Amino acid sequence: KKNYSERKAEGDNQLQTKLFFRVVLSRPEIYDIVCYVLGIREDWTELPHGLALGYCWNLLWTYAPPNIDFTKIFSFQKVNHLINNRTIHRKDMLKKHIMRIRNMNKKLNTIFDIMPQTFLLAKEYMNFIEEFHRIGKDNPLNLWIVKPIGKSRGKGIFIIDDISDVPLADTFLVQKYLTNPLLLEGYKFDMRIYVLVTSVNPLEVFLYKDGFARVSNEKFDLSTKNTKIHLTNAAIQNGTAKKSSNYEKVYGGSKISLDILRYKLSKNNNIDFNKQ
Repeated sequence: KKNYSERKAEGDNQLQTKLFFRVVLSRPEIYDIVCYVLGIREDWTELPHGLALGYCWNLLWTYAPPNIDFTKIFSFQKVNHLINNRTIHRKDMLKKHIMRIRNMNKKLNTIFDIMPQTFLLAKEYMNFIEEFHRIGKDNPLNLWIVKPIGKSRGKGIFIIDDISDVPLADTFLVQKYLTNPLLLEGYKFDMRIYVLVTSVNPLEVFLYKDGFARVSNEKFDLSTKNTKIHLTNAAIQNGTAKKSSNYEKVYGGSKISLDILRYKLSKNNNIDFNKQ
């Protein structure tokens, strides 16, 4: 039998090779995914809840930005949020930052010309009115898309072609709708490409080579404002996928792998994904 010192040394070695994580319980579906992914690895152990363990972790995973003092964490501790990251994922703030960069000089104005005309409501309402009427004089198809600034999953988004439908509120932005998007066999789609940002200064980003595309279950049609045609969000499409007559044609649902997307676009649209 091992004596106390041998057992203690063995326990200390096990602790040194273990990594500990804690997941906030506010979102059960996220908690289950993270615990499953890390739980199947022998080097990760979940910390018990309700013991006020504070900063005793290597990884802290939360849905919303955690209520911690980032100045107190050590180099071996990681959090799945960057400080003030909402400045790039909230629609109004992202628009402000892009425009601030574009206004620096002509070169940056060209490089960061990456979004349609966008106006914040109600601060830029008069500018939007002028642009709406200017475009409408020469283009009868004057479509704009209105988005709540702080919501996700397509909630509250709608299409307008009448100025009277614009909400006079500070919680929306309005963008010129792209009427000629690249389509997948007549269906609107977008791509979800994931990156891991491990450092901001200096900037360090890892691109995940896999991913998926989200596809509408109804063919693209500019004659209707039906958001189930114009938005590819899974939360919107999943409710209609099995009810749609096109369900099987859209590859069995609202999501497809990037491999299928590459194959289809290469075959039907002659698009080379490997072209730099």
